[in-house]
Amino acid sequence: MGRAISSSLSDGALFQLAKSEPRLGKESGWKNEDELHDTMQKMVATYWEGVALAFPEAWRLPPKLSRLTHGVGVVALGYVMDHLYARRLKGDDWNIESIAGELKALEPHCAWTSGSWKLAPGDERGWNVLQNTDRDVRLLTGYLCRLVEEKA
Repeated sequence: MGRAISSSLSDGALFQLAKSEPRLGKESGWKNEDELHDTMQKMVATYWEGVALAFPEAWRLPPKLSRLTHGVGVVALGYVMDHLYARRLKGDDWNIESIAGELKALEPHCAWTSGSWKLAPGDERGWNVLQNTDRDVRLLTGYLCRLVEEKA
């Protein structure tokens, strides 16, 4: 989870949230840095609650039995969070139900606990073959983000 949050803070949804308005200045909407941190924390918690709602079975399983809770899934879904925030959901639309709805549409294409990932033409991999490597994270991230865009 730390890798996903670090990435989001450096150039993803959390970065955009912090940068979107001048925070902590006279014209800021934030009273203090704690309020910004609370908002970021709520944003991340809301997203992962949406993930849990979209994929309840895979969410409840340990990493050995689910690629959703495995490092590769967590990091890839962290990038999907940034993607959804940048392109689809903001403001009041950033809620558990909307996030779950976006992600639930991906379910037929996901192999979190069984089956195979059809990542690209000619690139099909068993559900548990993907590992928490940069290459596999990039593959899964690209695949999931393409699915989000195709759903648009």
